[in-house]
Amino acid sequence: RRQRQMCIRDSLYIDIKGSEHNLDFKAFRYAYIGYQNMKLKNKLNEKRLLSIIDFTKDSDKKRFYTIDLEAKKILYYTYVAHGKKTGMSSSTYFSNENESHKSSLGFYVTGRTYNGDAGFSLKLYGDERNYNSNAYKRGIVIHTADYMNEDFFQKNGRYGRSLGCPVLPTDIYKQVIETIKEGTMVFAYYTLSLIHISEPTR
Repeated sequence: RRQRQMCIRDSLYIDIKGSEHNLDFKAFRYAYIGYQNMKLKNKLNEKRLLSIIDFTKDSDKKRFYTIDLEAKKILYYTYVAHGKKTGMSSSTYFSNENESHKSSLGFYVTGRTYNGDAGFSLKLYGDERNYNSNAYKRGIVIHTADYMNEDFFQKNGRYGRSLGCPVLPTDIYKQVIETIKEGTMVFAYYTLSLIHISEPTR
């Protein structure tokens, strides 16, 4: 069974053109295993979607992916900001603590949308104790900001940074939020993170 799961995963990576989108296979592997585990625990909705934030890449690179496992394609491939104290362009420091202004790693489940201080936003629920379990209390949500547009990038040579939220570009954030809201998985990946993830067992 494990061999079959591995074959399906490897085939999916090829079908979605993972390498053409610079999607790290290890990030995809962890995300897909986590997705299966969370589905078995009934934590996700019926949409076969998973999103990945690859924090091994600098913020001037596209590193946010939303993958439709049923259609076998990458729906969104775009930029995403990290927390101010996670690093400048590269991501180095992560935290689950309040007021840390750092990004958190691990698996999230998306919640409802709302209009708050940052405008149209998407609530996130961290599913990893010690990694991101304080996300909801910290107010870690997906939204946009003026520092995630082309003008800011041209002036500064990089996008801006958040207070810990994954912030998407102004021209695409609404589409992404509407697609992944209310019960899909988001996985924030970093090198050697969450190596305890195991294949799901039935």
